[in-house]
Amino acid sequence: KLAIKYAYDASHSMNNIPDIINAVIERLVQASYELPSFYRLSRLVRHTRHTVNNKIFNEAMKKIMASNQIEMFKKLLILQDGKQRTLFDKIKNQPKRPSIDRFQDYLDHFNWLMSFENVMHYLDGIAKVKIEQFAEEANQLTADDLSDCSESKRYTLIASLICRSQGKAKDA
Repeated sequence: KLAIKYAYDASHSMNNIPDIINAVIERLVQASYELPSFYRLSRLVRHTRHTVNNKIFNEAMKKIMASNQIEMFKKLLILQDGKQRTLFDKIKNQPKRPSIDRFQDYLDHFNWLMSFENVMHYLDGIAKVKIEQFAEEANQLTADDLSDCSESKRYTLIASLICRSQGKAKDA
């Protein structure tokens, strides 16, 4: 039970299985508990992380639905007429570094990203590390891959990617 509690706590701020396992092992050793087998600990951590992530995805989804932005998120995954890529691909593919020649392209992309307004309020309460990891996961997936995910996970990953892209665009 203690290992589950530690895994649950660590899963709120970490997403990588090995990191969570290490945190659980460390806390169990500090508490002078005998360690379970690695297989058992790994299964426990995977299950706990899955539970925590689903809770996070569902909470973010409630906020997205409450703001009536679900249609905007759906449109990102649909191919537009005459286009070969979705708007989701446009989020993933930031323009090259802003130079004098490419400044207008970058500014157009920046303004387009800012048109999503502040998506950070959908992600309130989620650790920055997890948002970054969700954004990286979204960046690795295609629009078709995202369609295979649950709706709450899909839109949380997209919101995380938009949040990270907005931050990078502001920094640039």
